[in-house]
Amino acid sequence: MPEFKTLPEALDWFFENVFPHLPTEDKRKLKDVKYDHYKRATNVSANRIRRVLNTYGKVETFHRFEGGKTDK
Repeated sequence: MPEFKTLPEALDWFFENVFPHLPTEDKRKLKDVKYDHYKRATNVSANRIRRVLNTYGKVETFHRFEGGKTDK
């Protein structure tokens, strides 16, 4: 499973690798998301990206925190 640092990177990968193999009906459903992602100045929301990716696969979210030193 490929790993990405951001959801937009995952959506880019989806459109390059999964989208071309989808049936025409599914491509029609995703045309607005694809247009908004590549052509519009506004960003596609994280919820919208997750909804698309979860429809055609599985998205796992990891959060990592590396704490700084505190002097107490």
